[in-house]
Amino acid sequence: MFRILMFTLVLNGLIAVLLYLCEFIFSIPELNFASDYFFYALLTQWGLSSVFLIAKPSKEHYLRHSPNKATRGAASLASDAKGDNKQSNFDVGLSMLLFISGSFSLLMCIVL
Repeated sequence: MFRILMFTLVLNGLIAVLLYLCEFIFSIPELNFASDYFFYALLTQWGLSSVFLIAKPSKEHYLRHSPNKATRGAASLASDAKGDNKQSNFDVGLSMLLFISGSFSLLMCIVL
């Protein structure tokens, strides 16, 4: 729980700094209120979350070269069928962290 809270606070702070710098340098987007920062942070986090949720790696050969012996053993047992086009999630854990962090931004956007 503490890790999720720290991830949320650090990520929202980082995105706020990046949005401020982007506004300062390019004058886009115009951020007049604190809720504007949280709204754009929400769009950024949920956009990245959706990319990590549905992105499929093109090749998974890196599993065969893992330092973990069990991972190498499991990768050697996996079939290399070319016709197998099942959807495999790329990084569900990071996607959920970004979604939770974006939920905090949504809550702050509604409150402010």
